[in-house]
Amino acid sequence: MSINKNRIPFFLTIFLVVLGLASTIFLLHKGIGLGLGIADIISNIIQIWICVGAFISVAYVISSYIQTNRAFILSQKPYLLLYVAEREVQRSEKNKEIVHVTGINYKNNSANPFYDLSLSIKISTPNTTVDLSDLFTRNMYMTAGDSRERSFITVDELKKRGFDLNAAIEQNQIIILSLAYEFTFNKRLETVNVQEYFLDTSKGKVHWTIK
Repeated sequence: MSINKNRIPFFLTIFLVVLGLASTIFLLHKGIGLGLGIADIISNIIQIWICVGAFISVAYVISSYIQTNRAFILSQKPYLLLYVAEREVQRSEKNKEIVHVTGINYKNNSANPFYDLSLSIKISTPNTTVDLSDLFTRNMYMTAGDSRERSFITVDELKKRGFDLNAAIEQNQIIILSLAYEFTFNKRLETVNVQEYFLDTSKGKVHWTIK
């Protein structure tokens, strides 16, 4: 089991105090035998506790610096609001068919830009996974506060990739849409799995519902 890094100075303090006590007891019992006078023993004990105090102070100062530095680094980390919005539209003025449109909304909700943002959008059933990530440019630059949307006719976009949405609905298959994004921060690739939605058809219309 890992130890909380914030508690390391506490445990180090206990160790140093125990070490100081052990050294003090040793000098009190063995100092005379080692040829030390009372004044020398007292002087050495004082030096021991000065060192213990100094090391304890250093431990807390270093720990505080590390925590402050970590907090500063995290404050530079961008984060994305990524969610599904949907609507129904008429195909065209001539074609009165009403179709379901899936909209992927994403906004940089931080004060820091993304330099290589990539979105991952997948729709899957127990037997099939369709990757729609190519609807978005990889390694996008996105400034702080920037908000965008990418919409597509759900059944059409899936059909292009060989997936028959209507057939899957008729077969009562569980259809899941998953959202994620990745970017590089502090020289490390960060992957954030945002949310999963399932396609709800219980009310006679298809509707993405948070899982």
